[in-house]
Amino acid sequence: MKFGKRLKRQIEESLPEWRDHFLNYKELKRRLNAVSSPDPAAEARFLALLHAEVDKFNAFFLEQEEDFVIRQRVHNKYFN
Repeated sequence: MKFGKRLKRQIEESLPEWRDHFLNYKELKRRLNAVSSPDPAAEARFLALLHAEVDKFNAFFLEQEEDFVIRQRVHNKYFN
């Protein structure tokens, strides 16, 4: 099975609130294929999307980490 199909299935099976935070693989792949031509504008568009997608992904996981730390502190406060 190709990576894109496996990723799509994984996204569909993930928690609904997580689905919008996965990397947009299909669009990244499309833009990367456009970069194979000697077109600096295509490369710039790909890099802009890549940076935005990585920032989106990173922000989501930082938020999840922060929520976990808060829950852990509350748990430790009441159960230790």
